[in-house]
Amino acid sequence: MDWVEYLEEDYTRYTIRGGPGTGKTWVILKLALHFLRSEREDGSPRKVLMLCYNKPLKRHLELLTQRLFKSEKLTNEQKGQFEVLNWESLLAKQLSAAVTYQEPPKDKDKLAAYYKEWLPKAIQDLLASNNLSPCYDALIVDEAQDHTNIPMGDNMPDGWWTFYKALLNNPDTDPIAAAYDCDQVQTFTDTHFEPANLREWMGDKCAHLRLKANMRCTREIFTYLKSLSGEGAIRFPLPRPEALSPRGPDVEVITAEKTLGESVTAWISQCLESKLYTPEDIIIIGPSSSHVTLGIDAKIHDADVVLYPKRAHNQLAYVSAGACKGIESQVVVVAGFKPFNELTPGEQHSFCLAASRARVRLVIIHPPEPASNPSDPF
Repeated sequence: MDWVEYLEEDYTRYTIRGGPGTGKTWVILKLALHFLRSEREDGSPRKVLMLCYNKPLKRHLELLTQRLFKSEKLTNEQKGQFEVLNWESLLAKQLSAAVTYQEPPKDKDKLAAYYKEWLPKAIQDLLASNNLSPCYDALIVDEAQDHTNIPMGDNMPDGWWTFYKALLNNPDTDPIAAAYDCDQVQTFTDTHFEPANLREWMGDKCAHLRLKANMRCTREIFTYLKSLSGEGAIRFPLPRPEALSPRGPDVEVITAEKTLGESVTAWISQCLESKLYTPEDIIIIGPSSSHVTLGIDAKIHDADVVLYPKRAHNQLAYVSAGACKGIESQVVVVAGFKPFNELTPGEQHSFCLAASRARVRLVIIHPPEPASNPSDPF
């Protein structure tokens, strides 16, 4: 059965499991359309929340849905019933309405306690107070593995998902979809996600979809990704049938000669000069939270380099490997990682996430090799 046929069956909930590039985001976008077009009992459009974990993915989903809704000719009323939020903005919105929100501390040493202790406690108190007003008729969660679904105190037996369900007007029957890949859980987070818990939480009227084939990248990029071997390597999906798998340029692996920034600038400048790509076709992904700390220029070939959530027309975007899940681009420049076999398992995992964002061109730019010391006989 084609997955679209499930929409005609008696299902109201969907789990979508698949590795990088298997089309999870495409499926949930189609489900968003389906939910918006399936009216409430009074004939009005459903209020649909699409939830993700971080700001870069939120921006990516906003851009995708804007283009999709335009091509599908949704009415302004339907568009107005759709909202994309990342996890932190959702919590801030709900807690602010209850007059209990507290801004994240500027002191980085206090951030961990804020996210691990204060926010969960604030949501538990909100649930216990019965002051939470349901406001959605459908829920879609992208990269669901980033959202803890094991008990978090007495009031949250399903972790954050207890809170999410409480936001639905009809929590037992409203449509829900969740896309996930357990291999893409970040190693540096405290997230605890159990697929079995999600399936039980969804209930009986749930279709469980498994996407197995790579649908994102060229054969050359896919072959490179499959060649990565290490404790932190991600299990990549099956290849598409050869007849359906596009060919593209070979993956380029470069070691910067002088500085990382100079090599990144030179490669992107050459890419843009070819006129095959625009700045909006390119993203830079590195291990740091900012391109500035990697020595990458603020402007390359007359195009500003900005953080992904702030990207506008004709700008190059930078995103950290820790925040790149769900994003994809025609051209990806992975910059600042040491060679794969020199990385720790956690770094290998981040590198795999970064490299798997590429659709057509992938270039890996390593930092310069350490200068040798002439006085060292070894």
